[in-house]
Amino acid sequence: MQGELARFANSPTVVMLIVVTSISSLVHLYSISYMSEDPHSPRFMCYLSILTFFMPMLVTGDNSLQLFLGWEGVGLASYLLIHFWFTRLQADKAATKAMLVNRVGDFGLAPGISGRFTLFQTVDFSTIFARASAPRNSWISCNMRFNAISLICILLLIGAVGKSAQIGSHTWSPDAMEGPTPVSASIHAATMVTAGVFMIARCSPLFEYPPTALIVITSAGATTSFLAATTGILQNDLKRVIAYSTCSQLGYMIFACGISNYSVSVFHLMNHAFFKALLFLSAGSVIHAMSDEQDMRKMGGLASSFPLTYAMMLIGSLSLIGFPFLTGFYSKDVILELAYTKYTISGNFAFWLGSISVLFTSYYSFRLLFLTFLVPTNSFGRDISRCHDAPIPMAIPSILLALGSLFVGYLAKPKEKDKAELPLLPSEVEYGSRFAEYLLIEGFKPLKRKDISLRLKRCGFRRVTPTFCKFLDNRSRIMPAAGTNPIFAHTSLFVWELNQKHRMKASLQDLFYFPPFFFLVT
Repeated sequence: MQGELARFANSPTVVMLIVVTSISSLVHLYSISYMSEDPHSPRFMCYLSILTFFMPMLVTGDNSLQLFLGWEGVGLASYLLIHFWFTRLQADKAATKAMLVNRVGDFGLAPGISGRFTLFQTVDFSTIFARASAPRNSWISCNMRFNAISLICILLLIGAVGKSAQIGSHTWSPDAMEGPTPVSASIHAATMVTAGVFMIARCSPLFEYPPTALIVITSAGATTSFLAATTGILQNDLKRVIAYSTCSQLGYMIFACGISNYSVSVFHLMNHAFFKALLFLSAGSVIHAMSDEQDMRKMGGLASSFPLTYAMMLIGSLSLIGFPFLTGFYSKDVILELAYTKYTISGNFAFWLGSISVLFTSYYSFRLLFLTFLVPTNSFGRDISRCHDAPIPMAIPSILLALGSLFVGYLAKPKEKDKAELPLLPSEVEYGSRFAEYLLIEGFKPLKRKDISLRLKRCGFRRVTPTFCKFLDNRSRIMPAAGTNPIFAHTSLFVWELNQKHRMKASLQDLFYFPPFFFLVT
């Protein structure tokens, strides 16, 4: 067997290391205060450290065996953390379910790794990827004939589906909320559930050869994003709503891999880690102050008692929705746009389900905010005036994560030297976001002022400002736009204009007249 104990680093690995170490550090800091009254807090911190230890092992492994060792270690640590309050029957059931569901996924991952070794005679990633094109016509016969590469990729996908709580294996993720809240933040933001997405991105040179595998990945991710979002609108448990939002966002990452945009998937993984950890830690502050109450129907009116927590939850929810220029916006909209521009059945399927999921995401996010903070109190006699915001050791991690939820997406934009490598970008224009750049380099058709004005009017957009028309006249020859879809056409034009130094006022005016539910009539 070729392969040795070694570490490997590339761009996705570095991104994952930054996410894992930063989020885990903040969760550890938060846990010091959150678990201070628990007599078993040393055991909890030990389990949390084990989880943090195995995740970098998974991320930096140079071969399949190291990845599998980290994979199993993360699963074991997650089981111990979910099972931390082992005297609770529901916690015991949730931990057992998480372990069993992940074992089902491992029944796909382990044969997939074995199949790769049988086919390539090595477990080393670089060697496998270098030889990936050789056995494209290899077949496996077992009553039926299967393409070897396709079968291996499907088996690896089964492992990723189990670990990342995708459709069919998603039930363990909401039940994992029986563990302490810092466990939920760590597992759902930076460690366990992201392992499946990273594994697909890490093995992307192999997944690119069989088109069947990509179609299955796209379908699984899009379906999960839709079903998890629809389920989230019916939940009343504060943490379970956020857990289903995690499943939905992981679906976006998975189908981004399915449309061969692995870098965007990892980018969304990074952005998601910040605002999802913020949501969980903010929820933990509320639950901690409300004597472990998690039912949103028994809350309400907490905005005055928890002003800082309310602000943190609002920032996290807006970033989750993809509110313009927050962290979630820079990756989530790119994924939908790239799915739209694939012009394939699987791409259109992912685009429409993903777009509908955005509606449900907005609904359950604002429902969470209203039921918890804004509606009249439903605390049934509990004196919420005595409740107070999180103490400083718990507030500091939330504030840092809020800053990440506001600025990480913008700060991750390419530098000037990176822009020079994009041949389709006009040199005289300065771009301020990855979103705009992806719009411009993905091969959009030229869109003239007459065409877009007609399309906008047909879809109910009656007002086109003179500044906007003048801008179209000046840029029509070099301006790529979003094909025939007026939503993305207007969005791309707005983002383009917004990044010009002297056009801020006109841009905001155009945005003001853009109907909030414009896409409903398209």
